[in-house]
Amino acid sequence: MGRIFRQTFVALLLCVLGCSSGQNEKPSYLLIAVEKLPFSGSLCSQTITAEQSKDAFDLLCNEAIRFTHMYTPSTQSQAALTSVLTGLYPNEHKVWHNGNVYLKESYVTAPELLYKNGWRTALFSGGGAIWRKSGLAQGFNYFDDTFPMHWNSYYRPAKKSMDAYFDWLDDNPNKPFFAVIYLPDLLFPSISTQDEEGLKRESTYEGQYRSLLDSLGYVSSALKKRDLWHKTNIIVFGLNGKGEDFRRNEMDAYNLHSENTKVAFYFKPSGKKRDLGHSWKVDYNYSLVDLGHSLFAQNNLPPNDSMFVFKNIFSKDYSEADSNRWIMIESAWPQWKNFSTSRFSLRNGNYNYIFDENIYKYNNLIDQLETNPQVLKWDESLDTNIQFWINSLNIKPWEHIDEMKIQKWKLARKLWDPFDLEQNPKDFFSIFESTQDIQVMEWLATLAIKQGKWNLLLQAGEATNNILWIFTAKFNLGTLKNSDWEQIHDECFLQFLRYENPIKNRISSVVCSDTQVELLYKWIHGKTQNKDNFRELFIRNNLERSISDSMYKLNYIADLSWDMSLRYPAGPSMSDLILSLNKYRTYYTVIKRRMELVQYEKVVY
Repeated sequence: MGRIFRQTFVALLLCVLGCSSGQNEKPSYLLIAVEKLPFSGSLCSQTITAEQSKDAFDLLCNEAIRFTHMYTPSTQSQAALTSVLTGLYPNEHKVWHNGNVYLKESYVTAPELLYKNGWRTALFSGGGAIWRKSGLAQGFNYFDDTFPMHWNSYYRPAKKSMDAYFDWLDDNPNKPFFAVIYLPDLLFPSISTQDEEGLKRESTYEGQYRSLLDSLGYVSSALKKRDLWHKTNIIVFGLNGKGEDFRRNEMDAYNLHSENTKVAFYFKPSGKKRDLGHSWKVDYNYSLVDLGHSLFAQNNLPPNDSMFVFKNIFSKDYSEADSNRWIMIESAWPQWKNFSTSRFSLRNGNYNYIFDENIYKYNNLIDQLETNPQVLKWDESLDTNIQFWINSLNIKPWEHIDEMKIQKWKLARKLWDPFDLEQNPKDFFSIFESTQDIQVMEWLATLAIKQGKWNLLLQAGEATNNILWIFTAKFNLGTLKNSDWEQIHDECFLQFLRYENPIKNRISSVVCSDTQVELLYKWIHGKTQNKDNFRELFIRNNLERSISDSMYKLNYIADLSWDMSLRYPAGPSMSDLILSLNKYRTYYTVIKRRMELVQYEKVVY
């Protein structure tokens, strides 16, 4: 009888301990932050095919709660992600944009406190705007922003970032974790990719979107296989949206309308499906800052002080009315790039207030596209709530950016998305005549050389008084005169035309300071035994320059939101001009074929 009693007691004790352990088990968190993922995206909509749903979203979509009115605090992804990690708005944590601004150590991050309380923490960046230099590594015991960059691969694709995450996870799968995966894939619509079956995807936003679906499905199935699905809170969200073409004077970098600030947000709570609530859609206004605050609140961690009112996303109590709650959205991009000051908007219920030269009040119930605002003057008697926020945030009238600058940026997007499409030369000349911006003519000269349109290069040269462009165009057209030769004084250029030059006494052997030109000369005119070596050195140098040039082009496609100089891409280099001369077409063909071979190294998602 005593033995039976002891066995029963031990069994009950183990049960109690087991139940207690399960109840106290710390949930894990996986945050997947995606660039350019607006609320209108179809991650879990009926437009997804049955096959895609089965492979990618039967787990996520069946168990996730969708927030239909989630807003980013900033169009700048570095600022928005910092808000998620700190539970503060950009005006509070001071990380305003994607440039050299740092999160100070005085601000505590959620991963920092979670790490101290027993969670493993990691962040995996695919490139784009999120790097260690931002200070976001604070609190992460593993921060992975390193990956090889080469031709046709300028970021780490979603699937590879997720592979890196699972490699890290498998090192200690039994310990709770807090992990962030940053996916910039949708910023690269012009990059040609292929899936695991070798089928090429179209070089568009939609093509990258489909690869994102596949990658999210991979996460779902991989966590399920590791028996971590029900132990993990999974949050998939956009850091910013995607602007509409009809906004003529807007760029996504500073567009504060709903299509660019209302983002996709899916929350799959930890715990069994049967433990969840019955509402799978939340229609109240939320901010990504609420997610940051919730990470503190849900784990009984002391949050950073803020002047704003927050909601706990993890509480599953979504019935609270929010008529008195205000959400702020901003873009410090114009101030960062020295085009204007920071731009602000405030949201309250159905209303969006955008603070420009006037205050534009949009009612989203009757004007979903936000095209018919009520115009309020700054010196008018405003609502006391609006006046409070204007004073508290020190909001000033905002001056729109010069329209011709915007037209230049949009011209660049058309030109390089996908790369080097046919463009109307009149657009280049129109912008140049209005702005005298030499860079626009440099782009036209590069395009003219690529397409062999020598009359167009001649026009660009004459418009800018660029002697080398004029000379190259006339050389290939066969219309050079002695007076044209007399205009050229650059010996680095002239040494390639020694035999054609009618003024031969001006030519001397010269070592150029331009590395590319020097390597090209040694390849063409050097000793036979060294030609192959100099050819390879030149091609390697040219490839590195092309990679850098492509990054500058992609920055325009990404709305100039990266920490890169806007002076580039510039015009054709001297080596480009030399190789475009008819007499050196053979060398140009060799380089072109080599570059094409490298381009076949497609990225596999």
